[in-house]
Amino acid sequence: MNKRLASLVGSLEPYAVPLIGMLFIYSGARHLANPQQFLASIIRYQLLNSDLVVFIAMMISPLQIMIGINLVFPKPWSLMIKSGAVVSLTFFAAQFLAWSRGLGIDCGCFGGSGDGKISVFTMAIPLFCAATLAIANWHQGCRLKNESPGRFELTKE
Repeated sequence: MNKRLASLVGSLEPYAVPLIGMLFIYSGARHLANPQQFLASIIRYQLLNSDLVVFIAMMISPLQIMIGINLVFPKPWSLMIKSGAVVSLTFFAAQFLAWSRGLGIDCGCFGGSGDGKISVFTMAIPLFCAATLAIANWHQGCRLKNESPGRFELTKE
């Protein structure tokens, strides 16, 4: 990664990560506001058996809110950045599997029905969030090691 790109990532990180955190909080709150609709949305994905779907539906919203709060108020960012990236990638994978099987369902991104059919655009949102969080995690790791992002050195042991 060149120095200009590393500088751009460093300057956007303090804004991008909290914005993704707010997106997680908003989505989790919308799911909590209408749990039956959210459960129905998860069932339409046809990925899990009914007992597991109920458990997942009960856990996702509080998890989204917890991750979101910790991304907005960045302590400890590293764990929450990784958790947010995993949740985003999981949601992308679920959407991709439903889309590839031809299920014409709402994505359920922000509370249930009416969010829009699964499409390349709805799949791009969690993929963008995961990529942004992965870059932020990498950039944060460089800062913690007091290295310049984008500078790689090979050492002989």
